[in-house]
Amino acid sequence: MPRPENRKVGGSTPPLATLGRPVRWAMARIVKRGSADEAWVLRAFDPVTDDRLRSTSGVQVVAAGEHARLCLMNVDEFWALVESVRIGLDERTRDDGEAVAEALVTRLTVSSPEDILEFHEHFDQADSALDRWDVWAAAYLIGGGCSDDSFMDFRAGVVALGRDWYERVLASPDALADHPAVRRAAAEEDDEVIFAESMNYVASMAYERLTGDDDAFDEALEAHQQNTADLDEADMGEEFDFDDDDEMRRRLPRLAALFIE
Repeated sequence: MPRPENRKVGGSTPPLATLGRPVRWAMARIVKRGSADEAWVLRAFDPVTDDRLRSTSGVQVVAAGEHARLCLMNVDEFWALVESVRIGLDERTRDDGEAVAEALVTRLTVSSPEDILEFHEHFDQADSALDRWDVWAAAYLIGGGCSDDSFMDFRAGVVALGRDWYERVLASPDALADHPAVRRAAAEEDDEVIFAESMNYVASMAYERLTGDDDAFDEALEAHQQNTADLDEADMGEEFDFDDDDEMRRRLPRLAALFIE
């Protein structure tokens, strides 16, 4: 067991997930007040400033003893990471999910394996929440049709739009009629806007680049998922006929106005 690094950390510390460069790791011992129980956790430090990095949710001890680990990314940090790479792209490219995916891979490659696994966990949760018939109907209108596989790419592309648009779509898929890229696509008859296949593979690509091992991600993800709760089966809502123009106009009036002649 490595010796603990006993140091006092004061002031505000930057979030780990958005640092954008390699970090230095050290073991730390946590002892509960009034108790003899102790746990070991990994802590991260900026190698340039030597400041301790933090998770906005604080240190979370998942297991005691030498198997303790730090929960490195919460849902707010997940979305902060997505937004930070979008801001780094130009105004038009930041609406391109494929460009966002590549930027995320680059950013995650300089984080930690655990961060990548937790990114994937948050991505899965966001993706699962979009697995609904009304969201699929929006994809069907925008894409001029939409298979099962294409719907996966569409949901991934909605995540790539960032938290604000993701939450708008979650509340009402018809809100996509207000997105500039969607309005532009309707005018230009572009049926590929929003769809972003590469977003589905951000974590696996980043893990492979970080480790140099093609098989490491699947093995690590399987082990990681043994310590996480299974996602609840999504409620897709009421199924309806995407080829019924009147029904589509009733359920998604603004998107239908853009994409149904």
